[in-house]
Order: sequence, then structure tokens, then C-alpha cells
Amino acid sequence: MAVPKPERAPEPDGLLLAEDLTADQVAAAQTRSFDSWLTFLHPQQLAIVTRRYNGPARISGPAGTGKTVVLLHRLRHLARRAPGPLLLTTFVKNLPPVTEASFRRLAPEVADRVEFLNLHAWLGRFLTARGHRLNVNSSQIRTAFSRAWSLHREVLEPIVPHQEYCWTEVDRVIKGRGITSFEEYVGISRRGRGRLAPRHKELIWQLYLTYQEKLAERDLHDYNDMVSVAHNELSERPLDEPYAAVAVDEVQDITLTGLRFLRELAGDGPDRLLLVGDGQQQVYPGGWRLSDAGIPIQGRGEVLRVNYRNRAEVLAFAQRFDADNEVDDLDGASGVALLDVESVNSGGTTLSWRGPAADLGAALRTRIEQLSVPLGQTALVVFHHRDLSLCTKPLREAGIPMTLLENYRGETDDRLKVGTVHRAKGLDFQAVLVVDVPDKSVENEQEARELRSRQRLVAATRARDFLWWGVVAETELDRKPEPPPAVVECVHEMPIEWCGTCKKPPRGVLPRGYRTRGGNAYHNDQHCNWLRKGQSRSQRQGKNVHDKVPVAWAAVRPGELDPCEFCCSPEWLKRHGH
Repeated sequence: MAVPKPERAPEPDGLLLAEDLTADQVAAAQTRSFDSWLTFLHPQQLAIVTRRYNGPARISGPAGTGKTVVLLHRLRHLARRAPGPLLLTTFVKNLPPVTEASFRRLAPEVADRVEFLNLHAWLGRFLTARGHRLNVNSSQIRTAFSRAWSLHREVLEPIVPHQEYCWTEVDRVIKGRGITSFEEYVGISRRGRGRLAPRHKELIWQLYLTYQEKLAERDLHDYNDMVSVAHNELSERPLDEPYAAVAVDEVQDITLTGLRFLRELAGDGPDRLLLVGDGQQQVYPGGWRLSDAGIPIQGRGEVLRVNYRNRAEVLAFAQRFDADNEVDDLDGASGVALLDVESVNSGGTTLSWRGPAADLGAALRTRIEQLSVPLGQTALVVFHHRDLSLCTKPLREAGIPMTLLENYRGETDDRLKVGTVHRAKGLDFQAVLVVDVPDKSVENEQEARELRSRQRLVAATRARDFLWWGVVAETELDRKPEPPPAVVECVHEMPIEWCGTCKKPPRGVLPRGYRTRGGNAYHNDQHCNWLRKGQSRSQRQGKNVHDKVPVAWAAVRPGELDPCEFCCSPEWLKRHGH
């Protein structure tokens, strides 16, 4: 006789699942003041705050997973237990004051125990105290490099994309890694920088030597020199009062020589060095891996995988960028991407706008007037400093109060925060307005495209509740009209205006586009970053990756294929009802 399977007893009334409790806590935190939200610790992250590490450790995770919040709570935990001062440093100069303001709200009783200072400000103070007077001037440094470039320009221009590429090679690859010989330079891996033949590297090495000469002629030093001089000084004479702990936020943007210096500064011992960052948010070029710094952290790594900063709609928008992770997780493995995070925050709003520069001011003013969040908790982000005036001039004329992000110190006010993505790194806002002005001068350079994708991801994930994305694009109204083409016959013996293959497109539309075989999207550019990313994602997911095939622009009926918003022209989008 078969024994009946016992029925599962119903859960008693009032019993709550752990995930329900967590969701309730997140929801409750969002109803409090935004300043309070900035230091909200996700319950699942409490163990990391109090964990003891017997050597250098790291916390990694995609945008919005609470890395900086965990760092602040851990600093409070260490300050309450460890004697001696603590240091939180980063590459970005405007981030430490904002982080300090959050820490003072979180832990006023130990706020004076922790220093918040960007790396080069700390180095300047240290070198001055030790009697080193380095002449470091940003504009004079770039002038010295430009003079060196002018002497090598003729031989370098045919082999490199532009002068800025060589500046990055010298500043972040050669000097940023502490390379002192051509033999060492030839042998290194330059992840994300493209391939350079040894003979081409030799030409760049000669540029580097000339740059060093131009610095010496004017008794100048650059920021990499500050790191190397400070490292030598610290090795010879350590601090009289060493730090109890050194924490490094946004570690992915610090050079390898900077990391090695910070390793020396922290010293050996439990809980002395903590590295926090995410390779997908690297906004400065110069491909390298954090593991190249030689800091041993095996078994002392934490990976955060739950995004609770961005509401679902904002997160979904940011995930479209699928930026390459340029920095590993410090154990040698690839870091976790934003696509892989778990979302626990519903709601949110995202809006897009596309139009000419002449209409941008009105679009921004309208959007700001319709904001449902305080102006003081809103940021306007651009990708290049030259694009700031395009936004600030019409807003200033409209009487909208603004504060530049480089001057923002985390204070509560009613002013719109405005700045580049480099100054927005590590900051959170309720609403973010992004103005994206495509840079056609570097759109065909792979490193520049990948860097812009990571910058876009950073900009999008600064927003908690609301994201507005504006793309400045040329339209037909900005162009001079052309005379109508003469009626001629095509090779298919019919009027060319009737032929879907031979018909000439309007100005701004390429005669041929591209799609994947069997796909439903149309791309104006066969090298479109979104097309490439989509194929890469399909490959990672084990799906079939179809070949790209050309398509005549006129052979696609309106509505038949979805035009790619990032590589299709305004004329094409308009023709297809977008």
C-alpha cells in the first residue's frame, strides 16, 4: 500500500522571508532624506564591514552595489577599534570632500580620525613637509609635451590615431607603470591600447625621452614624478606615525606606480590596505590590470552583486552600454559586469532626447522645470569640458543656479550640480541629466569608443530615480539644401528613384547599412559599438552569432527594421517614425 506524501504545512501568518525584510529596509531607506540614503548599508553587506583581513583586501562590484557605502561603514568600524589615523584616498580630486561630508553625518564621533584627501594632494603635502619643492603645473606640463610632440610629429602621425593617444602612452603606460628602459617597454602588455610594432614603440620611446628633456629644461615635474619621488622618500624614511589603515576608492583609475606607493604607505599587517573599485567604471585610458601591481589579495576579495542604488528603469538603461571591464578583480579573473547584477529597486524613469545644439538649451530648461526631485539633488553631466558651455550658457540665462562639480563638497543646497563625467565619478544623485555630444574625431578608434562606453555607463549610473539622456545631433535644418538629382536610369534599367538598391539616399544617410543575418536591427555603421556588443553578449551567452550583411538603405521599408539610435542619422530615424 502506497504511503501518501505528506502535505506541506502552510507558513504561519506573520512569518517574513529574509528577502522581503531586505526589500522593506531598502524601500524604507529611500523614503528618508537623500543624505541619509547616501550612507544606507544593505543588510547583506554588514559582514564585510566587520570582517578581519590578514593582509591587503579588495571590494569590487559594478556601479550601484554600495562599494563606497561599505567602505565608509568599515572606516567607522576600524576607527572605533584601531589606534592611529586612517586615510581614504582616490584619484579624483573632488570626491574626497563629498565622501568626508557623508562620513561626518554617519560617524561624527570618529570623523576627525579619518583623513579624506586625493592622492596627489596627499603627495604634495608629504613632499613639502619633507623638503621637496617640485614644480608641478598642469598647463606647463602639457606645453612641454606639445613641444616634444612637434619634434616627432612627422614620424608618429602615420602610425598613431592622434597626439592624445601618445600623451596617454607616455603618461599612463610608460611613466604610470614606472617603466625606465626601452626593453621593459617593448615587453609589456598594453591591454585595450591596440598593437604597436617594436619599431613603433621605439619611436614613442624617443618621444618620451624628448618629453623628459623638455620638463628638465624648465625645471618641471609631472604628477608621475610626484609619485616616484614620494615613493623613494617614504622607502628611506617611513612616516613617524603610520596609518592604522589606508583605503583607496575608485582604485581602477590610479596608476600602477600610485598603487605601489599606497602599498608602501599602508605597510604590512591585518586590515592595513583596502582597495575598492570597478573596472567597468574606468574613465581614464591606459589599459592595465590591477593584478600587475603585485599586491597579494588571494582569499581576501569581496564581490558585491546587488544593485540597490539605481531604480529598475535607470539600471536597465545603463545596462544597455555593456561597457568592457578594463580592470580585473585583483585575483586575476574578470570582474563582474553591470549586466550580471541583481536588481532590488523597482520603478524609476528614463527619458531620451535627440536634436541639434540650437535646441538643447530649451530642452534642458523644460526638463529642469518638470523635475519632480529637488534641484539640489540633480546633476548635469557631459563627457568633455568643452561641452559644458553648451549647457551652462542657456541655463544661466534662464536664471537656474548651478555649482560646478569640481567645487562641490557634499553640502545640501538648491543648486544644480554641473560637470564632466570625470568629476561625477563616485557621486550619487536623485536625478541626472546627461548631454552626449558624439566625438566624430575618435569614433573609429577602438580604445576611444570603449572608453566612451565606460564613461556613459558611469554617467547613467549616477542617477537613483530619474535619468534624462540627450544626444546632440546634426539635423537636416543645419545643412545647406542640395539641388534635386537628375532623373537617370540605374543598372537595372529603371529610374534610379524607383530602385531600392541604387536609389541615392538623402544627405546624412549612408547608401548601405548593416544588419546581422536574421536580426531585426539596422545599423548605419558596420563597426557600430552596439552591434559589436550585441554579438559579444550573444557569444558569452552561448547563442549563435550571425554574420553582418550589407543592406541598401532604400530596400528597408519603414518599420521593417529597428534603427540603431546610436549610429543611424536623424534622417533615418525620422523616416522610420522615431
